[in-house]
Amino acid sequence: MPNRRILVVEDDVSLRSLFADILRTADLEVIEAEEGGEALRVLSAEKVGLVLCDEKMSPMDGSAFLREVQRRLPGLPVLMISGYA
Repeated sequence: MPNRRILVVEDDVSLRSLFADILRTADLEVIEAEEGGEALRVLSAEKVGLVLCDEKMSPMDGSAFLREVQRRLPGLPVLMISGYA
């Protein structure tokens, strides 16, 4: 069985909670992180099957986070999202 644990990385608490709630209704296990540094600490301690990450975050933006994930965990799927055009 594939890993059904999803890491949601979003600095807006209401959006992070919304994404997490939607994923939980699909019977997925969700771990939440507020920003890229916190998410990298989670990834060093937990196995996840997918990362859902906001592009516009601070202090580490989504692109920098993605590069670091690719360096540390090549092959881990990362789905980038953005509310900006």
